[in-house]
Amino acid sequence: MEEESLIMVDSCVWIEHFEKKIPELQQLMEKKNVAVCGIILLEFIPFLRDDKELDWIQYFFRQLKRIDKNLEDSDWENLIFDQQKLIHHGINRIGIPDLLIMYITKLQNARLYTIDKTMKKAAHILHVPLYEHS
Repeated sequence: MEEESLIMVDSCVWIEHFEKKIPELQQLMEKKNVAVCGIILLEFIPFLRDDKELDWIQYFFRQLKRIDKNLEDSDWENLIFDQQKLIHHGINRIGIPDLLIMYITKLQNARLYTIDKTMKKAAHILHVPLYEHS
């Protein structure tokens, strides 16, 4: 039986899941093929009210697979190229965090689970596989 690819879950999906449980995401977590990267945790920090919430978020994300990448000079060159490609296609509102999330997802042969329409368009342009949720 072939192992399913990891699914990088974007912060916008996590936010919605924490507000009202997403059954599909819960099922993916039970299969243990959900992944996060450090930048996703960093996106949460400005919205946390206190250290207790930070501790809870860190604990929660430690239960998931982490896929991160130590960036080399060539990675930064690739990210610059990707950003220029998006701008050329009229997408100029993708910030560095989302660009990094897509880049790491692609490098790790994972699929991206996002509900952000702009990020979906960007992922398509950059050939980042998307998780098609129902």
